[in-house]
Amino acid sequence: MLVDEAMTKKVLTVEPDTKLEALLSTYRHDEISRLVYVVDKKEGLLGIISSFDILTKLVGGTGLNKLLGRRTVFDIKDGIEQHKHLTAADLMITNYLSVAPYENVTRAMEIISQKRILALPVASDNKLRGEISRYSILRAIARAGMRLPLG
Repeated sequence: MLVDEAMTKKVLTVEPDTKLEALLSTYRHDEISRLVYVVDKKEGLLGIISSFDILTKLVGGTGLNKLLGRRTVFDIKDGIEQHKHLTAADLMITNYLSVAPYENVTRAMEIISQKRILALPVASDNKLRGEISRYSILRAIARAGMRLPLG
């Protein structure tokens, strides 16, 4: 099975100059993708932003207990206020791994498992094509299995 057959094509994209507040507003809507993808005007992939990246920036530190256990809504609001000048370009990581649509799903699963990540961008010719995640792989396997004869 190819990545193209298992990937999610509808992903959340923003431009590099998107402000933090606008970026946060994207999370108010239904979940579209696991990551936010920073792209240029021609859909060239520049970087990725995870929800964890945003949370750690807003409340400081990287420990999950610190994020969830010791902070109040007011602390988070203060964090937003302190960092409202940040843009997607400031928050994105640029040293990301990706897979191509024509690669085998097993390659994507190897990377996802080894790096302990939830999703990978799918790109070709430096253009974002979609996202492949643990969930999308499982969904594709289940759909393929449903088409197999029983017994």
